[in-house]
Amino acid sequence: MATPGSSDYLELYPERKISYFKNPYILGVTAAAGIGGLLFGYDTGTYLINQSSFFSSSKQRHT
Repeated sequence: MATPGSSDYLELYPERKISYFKNPYILGVTAAAGIGGLLFGYDTGTYLINQSSFFSSSKQRHT
């Protein structure tokens, strides 16, 4: 019995199913992309915090 919106293809050919947790390549790429995104976000936040504190302290020195 087909699920609504499904072509029922994978039920006919179960050997074509992909298990993402058993494939080391997909797990490695996903982990690398996740760590890269976290590091990019951390760097961006650190840069913006330092930039805003630099400009606020330089304005205080000149006044």
